[in-house]
Amino acid sequence: MRLSTMFGVAVLGSLFVAVNVMAQAAAQGGGQGRGPGAGMQQDPFQQTIAALGDLNLRPDFNLSKEQKEKLQAVRDDVKKAEDKWRADHADDLKKIQEETQAARGDQDKMGEVMTKRRELMQTQPKSDDAAKQVKALLTEDQAKALEKRITERQAEMRARMGGMGGMGGRGGRGAQGGGGAGQ
Repeated sequence: MRLSTMFGVAVLGSLFVAVNVMAQAAAQGGGQGRGPGAGMQQDPFQQTIAALGDLNLRPDFNLSKEQKEKLQAVRDDVKKAEDKWRADHADDLKKIQEETQAARGDQDKMGEVMTKRRELMQTQPKSDDAAKQVKALLTEDQAKALEKRITERQAEMRARMGGMGGMGGRGGRGAQGGGGAGQ
């Protein structure tokens, strides 16, 4: 019993590390755009793993050893794919970072650089299938609890973002020219 508890804690710990690593990667590399809430969307796998980590801390939610092992395998596969993509595109990412620095103050040039960046980021491995694999490992009750927790986390994120500004100002729709009066 003690060994299985330690194993569970180890798996949970690695899930939390994975969420943290993915969140850092997203903050550094993905999802930046213009407009309210831009850059704040997590991919389905990140949402699933974060919510599952929350749930697994609750005494009424238990993952079996087999589920934890399979979850870890899915997480490892996602991480390998992401690490390979980052390594394969390290030079491109560095070049875009340098171009971003050089384009400061020039909105037209910055727009071009951000378009290049967005196009590159769209080539990142998608983890939608991994999220589906994780959900398929769960019982019906676990899956319902997971969906509920994902929805709660999304509401919490929206509530936090609500106090961080609106449509105007830096990064608002006005930056694209599409958010003026009468539009």
